[in-house]
Amino acid sequence: MGRDLHLFPLSVLLLSSLAAATAAKSADEGTIFDLAKSLSNLPSSWGAGSDVCVFDGITCERGGSGRVTIINLRDKGLTGTLPTSLSSLTALKELQLQGNALHGDFPSLAGFTDLTRLVLDGNGFTSLPSDFLKDMPSMQYLSLENLPLKPWAVPDAIVGSSSLETFSASNASIVGAFPAVLANLSSLKSLRLSYNKLTGGLPAGLAELIALENLQLNNQMSDGKLSGSIGVVAAITKLKLLWIQSNKFTGPIPDFSNSQLEVFNVRDNRLTGVLPASLFEIKTLLNASLTNNHFQGPMPNIHNVSVDLVGDTVSRFCLAKPGPCDPLVTTLLEVAAGFGYPAELAETWNGNTPCGNWIGVICSNGNVSIFYLHNRGLSGTISPAIANLTGVGKLDLSDNHLTGVVPDALTTMSNLKLFDVSNNSLNGELPMFKPTVKVLAEGNRFGESGSGSESDSSLSNSEAAQK
Repeated sequence: MGRDLHLFPLSVLLLSSLAAATAAKSADEGTIFDLAKSLSNLPSSWGAGSDVCVFDGITCERGGSGRVTIINLRDKGLTGTLPTSLSSLTALKELQLQGNALHGDFPSLAGFTDLTRLVLDGNGFTSLPSDFLKDMPSMQYLSLENLPLKPWAVPDAIVGSSSLETFSASNASIVGAFPAVLANLSSLKSLRLSYNKLTGGLPAGLAELIALENLQLNNQMSDGKLSGSIGVVAAITKLKLLWIQSNKFTGPIPDFSNSQLEVFNVRDNRLTGVLPASLFEIKTLLNASLTNNHFQGPMPNIHNVSVDLVGDTVSRFCLAKPGPCDPLVTTLLEVAAGFGYPAELAETWNGNTPCGNWIGVICSNGNVSIFYLHNRGLSGTISPAIANLTGVGKLDLSDNHLTGVVPDALTTMSNLKLFDVSNNSLNGELPMFKPTVKVLAEGNRFGESGSGSESDSSLSNSEAAQK
C-alpha cells in the first residue's frame, strides 16, 4: 500500500504531461484547420482525412508530441489571409510561405523560441505585429523580400536573435536611419536591405560584423538615401559582395587591402578622391562597378578585374590612361585629401588643368596665386601640401569647420601676403608667420590641446602677425 502511494505522484505527473501534449497537439490540429479555411488553392491533400500531419507542406514531430514543426507552402499559388491562431504553433521551427499571394496582417509569432527559418517573400502582407521578432533566439534565416508593408523600422527585439545568419528585407518599406541594432548580430553573414527608404550614414558598429560576407544596401528610395563615408565597410574583413550603388555616399574609397572582396559595386553615388591602387590589387576581386561618381586624380592601373568605368567618370581622371597627373594637380589633390575630398570641390576639381574652372583656384602664369575657399562647409584638416603652392599670395580658408593645427610648413610660402583661417575650430599653437603676412585667425581655439580647455585664444590681425 505504501509503495502504491509512493508511485502515485509520478503517475499523476506522467498523466498530466500526456494530457498537456495531447492538448497541444489538438490545438495545433485546430490551427491547421483554421489555416485551411482561410486559404484558397491549397494542395489536394488538405481535403483528405483529419490527420494534418499528412497534409502537403506540413511536418509534425514523430514519436513524441506530434506537434507541427514545419509549414512549407512555398510557391503554391495560395491566396487568402493567415488566422491569428497561428500564434499557437509554438513548436514551429520553420515557416515558409514565399511565392504566394497572401495578404492582410501577419500574425504575432512572439515567443516562438524554436523558430529558425521565416520566409515571407513576394506576398501581399500589409503589416507586421508590434512584437515582431520578440523572443526568437533560434532564428537563423529571416527573409521579408518584396512585401507591400506599411512603413516600419527594424525592431530592437532583433538583437535577441543572436544566431541570425541571413536577414533579407529588400523592398519591404523599411524607413528611417540605418538600423544600428544590427551591429550586435555577430553571426550575421548576409544582410540585404536594398530598395527601402533608409537614410543617413552607416553606423561605426558595422565593423563588428566579423562574419558578414554579403552586404546589399543599394537603391534606397528615400529622398536623402544612404549617405556619408563608406570607411566603416573596409573594416569588415570577410566581406565578399558589396552592393551600395544608387545612394548618396561621399568621400573617398577606403583601403580594402585586408578584405576578401569579390564584387564591389558603388556606382551612382557621390564618391570622390583618388581611386586607391590597393583596390585593384585584391587577389579575390572579380568585378568593380564605379561609374557615375566624382573620382579624381590618376586613372588606376587595372589588371584581371572586370571594371565598369565609362562616360563622364573616365573623363574626370587626369589622363585617359594610367599615369601621373600634372604636379600642380597632385598637390591640390593632396590638399583636398586633408579636407576629406569634399564633393563640392570634386564637382570641378577634376581633369589635369587646375588653372581654369577649379573652385577656389586662381592662377597667374600657370601657378596658383590665390587659394580662396571661404565658407565652403569644409571639414577635416589643413594639409601641409598647401606649402607646395609657392605662388599663392592670398590663402583664405575662413568660416569653415576645419580642425587640428596650422602646419608649420605654411610659414615658408615665400609669396604669401594674406593668411585667413578665422572662424574655424583650429587648435594648438599658431605658427609664426613673417611680419609681411597679414594673419586673420580669430574665432579658433589656439592655445588649446584639443582637450576642451576654456582659454580664449582669439587673435587680432596684428597679434597673430607678430606672435
